[in-house]
Amino acid sequence: MIDRSLTQSVALESMIRLGRAGDGGYSVPATIVASCDSVIGLGVRDDWSFEADAAGRMPQCRGVHLYDPTTTLRWLWWRALGAIPKYVVHAASLDSQRLAEDHQRVFAPIRYLNFHRSDFRHFHEWAGGIRVLGAGRST
Repeated sequence: MIDRSLTQSVALESMIRLGRAGDGGYSVPATIVASCDSVIGLGVRDDWSFEADAAGRMPQCRGVHLYDPTTTLRWLWWRALGAIPKYVVHAASLDSQRLAEDHQRVFAPIRYLNFHRSDFRHFHEWAGGIRVLGAGRST
């Protein structure tokens, strides 16, 4: 028998937006988030705003586990350095949408370093040993 408790229709009013606009955010039922006690993120890159927002709405969050072997502190710093020229150009042109994206990239290494001061844990592996097609190189 299939448990349909998570597949029933949800009233639009009970939906909440978690994470930043764009790739890092999603709309989910508030009741489900409030009843959870942890978050698992599959793929990190430089945006874990969904996981952070979800954890902040859980009354008893026990932790956030992020799985992604391709994201490293070195990669985040390299990406941040590459975003600085764009950051300056978009600030000068008052392009707020692109400036927000650049800001996300430039400050990602600092946010990543704050993992050590929170309940976030980054595992440099694919969850369950699953390899995503096109990610990394085969050995």
